[in-house]
Amino acid sequence: MNTRTGTSRNRRRYGKAAVVGAAVTAALMTGTIEASAAPDADADAQWCQSFVPYADLHDCDLTGMNLASMDLHGVNMRGAILWRTNLSGAYLSGARLSGAHAVEADLSGADFLGATLTGANLTGANLRGAHMRDAHMTDMVAVRADLTGAGLTHANLTHANLTHANLTDAQLTDAQLTGANLTGANLTGADLERAEFARADLSGATLNKANVHGTGFADANLRGAQTADWKINFFTVLRGATWTNERVCLFPSQGACD
Repeated sequence: MNTRTGTSRNRRRYGKAAVVGAAVTAALMTGTIEASAAPDADADAQWCQSFVPYADLHDCDLTGMNLASMDLHGVNMRGAILWRTNLSGAYLSGARLSGAHAVEADLSGADFLGATLTGANLTGANLRGAHMRDAHMTDMVAVRADLTGAGLTHANLTHANLTHANLTDAQLTDAQLTGANLTGANLTGADLERAEFARADLSGATLNKANVHGTGFADANLRGAQTADWKINFFTVLRGATWTNERVCLFPSQGACD
């Protein structure tokens, strides 16, 4: 039975020590490893090294591994542990990093510097402190994801679904969030300087103590958003935005919605 498609046994977790240095065979790269080829432990260790497009790596422990610049589009990492995994420059378009049945992908501290996560599903994922500067994350789904303290400077999150995501203290300087869905998101203390939220939905979001110097909210939905003690200046763009009291901010509406 092909272990990459079989469901008859549980897949084990393997840490860095268990898999680093193991040979990646031609059979592994083509996804044709057979259960009979090795004991379960060895087969599972190889399974968790199938770093190819559309590989099934769910529940694998990839702690500390170097996956920089790899083509991992469409890969299934549901429930995987990616603590301090280096995914800088990796191509993860359409990857599945979401939780299922309370099982969540642990990407805390992972390095996604310049990675491509277009259309990736990170629903419920733990991304606390992840490094995601310059990442391409258009149309990404990260509903209820924990992005506390994540480094998202210059990240492209256009049309991303970040509903109820926790972005407390996240670094989003110069990030692109045009048309993003941040309904109910927590952006308390986040650095949003010069970030672009044009046409974004921030209804019910928490922006308390956030830095919004020069941030663009043109035509954004801020109905019911909490903005206590946020750091706003004249260069914050609010024209066309629907304000917390449901008034539309008129042109030029910079720095305040009077």
